[in-house]
This record gives sequence, C-alpha cells and structure tokens, in this order.
Amino acid sequence: MPKNPKNQQLRVLAQPVALTILRHLATHGEANVSTLVGATSSPQPNVSRILKGMREAGLVETRSEGNQRLYQLNPTAEVTVKAGKVSLAL
Repeated sequence: MPKNPKNQQLRVLAQPVALTILRHLATHGEANVSTLVGATSSPQPNVSRILKGMREAGLVETRSEGNQRLYQLNPTAEVTVKAGKVSLAL
C-alpha cells in the first residue's frame, strides 16, 4: 500500500528537531548539515536521519555544491512558517 504523503509529513514534523530545521531553513535559506547541526544542537547522525525523512516526505529539497549537500524548503510543499510557527496544509 503506498504511503500517504501527508501522513509522512506529519510523522516527520512530530519530531522537535525537524521543526527546528524547518524554522531555520525558512529564516536563513539553504544550509548544509553542519549548519543545521549547530542550529539544532542535535548530533549529526540524528540530523541526517531527520533530513532524509524530510526529503522523502517532500518537505525539503537538496542540491550538491562541491562535496556538500545543501538543503532548502521544497517550494511545492504546503508548509508555511510564520512567527516561528509551522503550519501544514492538509
């Protein structure tokens, strides 16, 4: 049975670190994993795992620059961040 994209997004966003990453990307634009580790104060493997889930759920996009992967909000995801609050269109 195919996964429901909105369910995937909700599962990912249930993690406080994912919300912090979304807020950071909404405020500062694209960032690499090291920057997001600093922004979340979470271990790098945890941030990488959450970013993978966010990418699979369609919340973020990546692009490569040299040997780095840069993450940014997916402009087609129905997620908004206003005044630090994250909203997901269902």
